[in-house]
Amino acid sequence: MTGTDLIQGVGAAGLAGASVVVMPRALVPVVRNHRGLLLPLTLGWSVAGASGVVLGVGAIADALAGRVRRPSEAWAILAIVIVFAAGVLDDRQPSRRRGLVAHLRAATRGEMTTGVAKLAAAVIAAAVWVIASHGSFWRATLGVPVIAGCANLVNLLDVAPARAVKGALAAAAVLAFVRADALVLVTLGACLGVLVPDLRERAMLGDAGSNVIGIMLGIALFDRSGTLGLAVALAVILALHALAETVSFSRIIDRTPALRWADRLGRLPNAADNP
Repeated sequence: MTGTDLIQGVGAAGLAGASVVVMPRALVPVVRNHRGLLLPLTLGWSVAGASGVVLGVGAIADALAGRVRRPSEAWAILAIVIVFAAGVLDDRQPSRRRGLVAHLRAATRGEMTTGVAKLAAAVIAAAVWVIASHGSFWRATLGVPVIAGCANLVNLLDVAPARAVKGALAAAAVLAFVRADALVLVTLGACLGVLVPDLRERAMLGDAGSNVIGIMLGIALFDRSGTLGLAVALAVILALHALAETVSFSRIIDRTPALRWADRLGRLPNAADNP
């Protein structure tokens, strides 16, 4: 980790937090959360905007200083833009299917849902980074589904206040412990910047935000994993998707005391939390 990387992480936190306050609500749809409150989907714009701006400034600074990063942070920005656009499209739908299997079944019937568009965007964004990394055939073959799968996993967590952000913070902290670089620190910073408004139900992350956080985590995981590590990661990601489609993450969290405590930490009181 360099001082520049740390500055980028702090900058992402500050920019994301500040943008939540000044973001024009006319830009985003307003939807009902888990308790029926109408909230704007501004947090995804904050995460994507802060991450893109900070990484963009970093890429420009590297170019001016003659520093070479392979791949360049510019490729990460492109990946962010791709999944963010698909997430915004999905957020603006009046009604949406839940679950990857439901979207894939619709696709087999010739129905192109926004969920399928999100999946395609995640795969394209993952391929952008993998190709820019010039990895081996097997790393590329495993890396694309790993990165795209991470994007969808964070989206699956986004069903309760700050659940996706807390999960992303935990994952980013582990990845930063393995190796702290600009991308993972920016992910940490952006998540910290929107944590409080998400917890206190002032705004929501939406698919646009969860996809962006997920794609950045997936890229960071890819960069820190060898071929065997990617194979193990893919197996875990597929298993988690299977659990989400059958048991559901909410049931698992509610039935596990430690996970339930972490999930409810900092959230507004809810009668459903204390049956």
